[in-house]
Amino acid sequence: MGCLFLLLIIAMAVATFIENDYGAAVARNQVYNAKWFELLFLLLIINMAGHIFEYKLLRKEKITALIFHLAFIIIILGAAITRYTGLMVLFIFAKDNHKISVSQQVII
Repeated sequence: MGCLFLLLIIAMAVATFIENDYGAAVARNQVYNAKWFELLFLLLIINMAGHIFEYKLLRKEKITALIFHLAFIIIILGAAITRYTGLMVLFIFAKDNHKISVSQQVII
């Protein structure tokens, strides 16, 4: 998993330099919209899911590590849903006179 994170960091750093020198459109075309970049995220999800079972993170004693891995998986899946469907769901929490109200906004 460390190698995948390292590859992701290097790819994003290179994309930042490309964007600085050639513009955002080139960085988006060469890195962010490339299939290998998407494959890197897919491999990261598979690897994290594998770690959940390999290190037996479903036990009560390892709940914090399980939450950490699941959080990354959910974040990456949410980014994929937003990227491919264009659907972004935001939950806004507002505190009004000791009440917490939740309003759901869908932006398309």
